Amino acid sequence: MKKLKCLVLEYEDGTQTRTDLGNVDMSVQLALANSGLCNSPPEISSANHFLILQWQDGWQEVLAINSDVADLLRYYVIRRIEDRGRLTIDVGTEYPELLIIERLPKEIDHILLVSNSGVKSYGLKIELEGYEGAFETGGKREYIKYDSSNPQFQSEFSETTKIITHIESVAVRILDEKGLSPSELLSLEQSHRIQEYKDIAKIAGLKGIERQSDVYGLIEIILKNLIN
Repeated sequence: MKKLKCLVLEYEDGTQTRTDLGNVDMSVQLALANSGLCNSPPEISSANHFLILQWQDGWQEVLAINSDVADLLRYYVIRRIEDRGRLTIDVGTEYPELLIIERLPKEIDHILLVSNSGVKSYGLKIELEGYEGAFETGGKREYIKYDSSNPQFQSEFSETTKIITHIESVAVRILDEKGLSPSELLSLEQSHRIQEYKDIAKIAGLKGIERQSDVYGLIEIILKNLIN
């Protein structure tokens, strides 16, 4: 079966929108695969960029960004009855990618974008408050944690960070115990690699926001960077 790369959505007025298959929710990809329209989604993501969110309590989540470029545009928390975080990412197209954060959105203190070329780090120590209407009567409060258009917020590009160094040390320790080098692990069949990636993810504390295959793809990029 030929590899499905994108979906084309056509609206009533005749306009069309194209989207990469990697941007489609995993449940939709599985439904397409079950209908015989494409192969099953890969167990290890091959995206070019991976987003890591780190909370104050140590919780970490990973999301693949399937685009040639990726840069954080804005992150802010909206408070109504419940807090919701909104994170927008520039992926080089007309519309940015939007991610809604429901788990303790005000307590995320670090965001990373990891790719083959390095790591972009965004600290969320600054918080600017904004208001719209009276909160008690349905208005909202905004807590801006990052805004690329505001010079008060800064990002840093480097080859590694404390978080990545921790994942690297976990990976190297586990592989040493099993007598494997990063290059030897990467040469194994996918099913064998996934078994090792599961151990690395568990000890490093990495969870997939939507799918665990994103975590395995992140680990694979980190291992490749260790070799280079």
